Amino acid sequence: MADRIELKAEPRSVLGKQVRALRRQGIVPANLYGHADSTALQLPEKEMEHALARAGRTQLLQLALDGDAPTTVLIKDFQRHPTRKSLLHVDFYRVAMTERLKIDVPIRFVGEAPAVKQFDASVFQALSTLSAESLPGDLPEAIEVDVSVLEDLEAAIHVRDLVVPSGVTILTDPDELVVKLLPPMVEEEPEAPEEAETTAEGEATTEASTGDSDAG
Repeated sequence: MADRIELKAEPRSVLGKQVRALRRQGIVPANLYGHADSTALQLPEKEMEHALARAGRTQLLQLALDGDAPTTVLIKDFQRHPTRKSLLHVDFYRVAMTERLKIDVPIRFVGEAPAVKQFDASVFQALSTLSAESLPGDLPEAIEVDVSVLEDLEAAIHVRDLVVPSGVTILTDPDELVVKLLPPMVEEEPEAPEEAETTAEGEATTEASTGDSDAG
């Protein structure tokens, strides 16, 4: 297992709308909960962004609070500003290593589908995450889906087809579609220029004949 990411946080006394002042200083307000009372925290935004990029929501972190011994946590949730995308808040969950967790694990495609190149097929991804359960130490970073088995048009992979790491139980319905190949779109051919010209000429001839009859 890769080395766990370490984060240092401080107790937070600033609450409510006053946390805006913290954000202006590059500090992210956070909360720690699970297996004990909820604790208000704060930590540098730069370090938090780095941890998010590396760990996401599936990797364990070591969170040290104000010099205390590190606590094993998961990033349970986070919010960003709708336009600036800066971090607004983070929720950490304190885990017990003997307690099974339910979590959404990302799907990661590997390999290349032969039918994409051979038949100009397109890939339709029906799921981006899977609901899974495992002990904290067995949580996978992602569930890999090998698309190299998709050799024919309309070939598909379902949840039941996936290879799952040891210790992990997938809770998503086995019959759920994960990915499928779709045949290339067939565009309707425009009307041939010759046909259009013939139609136009026919209309012109008819109008001319009608005009002659009226004149007579």
